[in-house]
Amino acid sequence: MNKILFFLGIGILITSCSNYSVIDENSDTTLGKSIINIRLKNKVDESELISIANKLRKDRPEFKNLYIFYYLPDMTVGSGAWAITHFTPDLEIKILGATKEQGNILDNANVENKEIIGKWRDYGPSMESVNIIFKDNDTLKIKMIYKDGSDIVKNIIKRNENGKVIYNYSDTSFKEYIMVDKNGDLCFYGTTGKYGEAKRIE
Repeated sequence: MNKILFFLGIGILITSCSNYSVIDENSDTTLGKSIINIRLKNKVDESELISIANKLRKDRPEFKNLYIFYYLPDMTVGSGAWAITHFTPDLEIKILGATKEQGNILDNANVENKEIIGKWRDYGPSMESVNIIFKDNDTLKIKMIYKDGSDIVKNIIKRNENGKVIYNYSDTSFKEYIMVDKNGDLCFYGTTGKYGEAKRIE
């Protein structure tokens, strides 16, 4: 039994080590701390995060505190990490975005029997979601599906302005609008300007 657990542990470590790369590292030997940004190839579970964190910890014994931030392939560094494993000096683990299981909900998000105009994925860790613009008879709608499986559907109106596609909410009490940028991504604007962005996936 111990041999099985040993080889299972080795397998997890090998998988973890091949599933990430160091984006950058900012160290301060005077303060005894290092900040590491990691790029994951895909989502991992908590046990894999622990394996990665422990390897990084072992390779940096000179630092009392390690602050490790994990980003998925489509995430921008500095705009919120998907997960963290901080040693201060004890290990703290938090998955801030959608877990593997919640990611499956978003991967399968859809609108049945409707004409889909486009699908976009918001990778922001606090509001990870899928946004689908579709046509329901002659009415345009947007469906926002969140990582917990809940969703919101709103009616929208399309307009073109200076070559840009803009969607306003039919409910004029919402002082927000949606714009498709030159890359095809979906950008969300409010009274204070742009507050969110979703990458086109379909």
